[in-house]
Amino acid sequence: MNSKLSELKLPKIRCVLEYEVDGEQKQIIVYNALGKKRENLISIISTGNKITDKAQASEMLYKSILKELVEVDIDVKKTAGLLKAPSLTLLQLNHELDEIMCELQCEYIYAQMRMLNQAKISTLTALSLKKMDDMTKEVERLNADI
Repeated sequence: MNSKLSELKLPKIRCVLEYEVDGEQKQIIVYNALGKKRENLISIISTGNKITDKAQASEMLYKSILKELVEVDIDVKKTAGLLKAPSLTLLQLNHELDEIMCELQCEYIYAQMRMLNQAKISTLTALSLKKMDDMTKEVERLNADI
């Protein structure tokens, strides 16, 4: 059976992480970046590329993904401090967020490459048309001399 292109679209929910605190079962739902949320996050990547402080850019993207795609209250100012003693659930969450960041960055890079290729093709087409026009004029001039 053949695969279908439509099967490669991301589902709404990426994963559900379950954990326990003081005997109470809790869960964190991680969503995939779809629609406007995806566009907003790619825009943040574009903005982050212009920031010289990469730690600040990374923190900004990490928090934006948390706010947009994860059902969790952000009750800390700096997320980097959480990595000093992470639980398995936090490590799993970070893994999912890293994968999301990678997907978004790849999409951003592919879009940039597409724009560069389109500009290159446009330039080469314009150059070819000018050369063709020059050759046509030269042929006409030679025919007039005959």
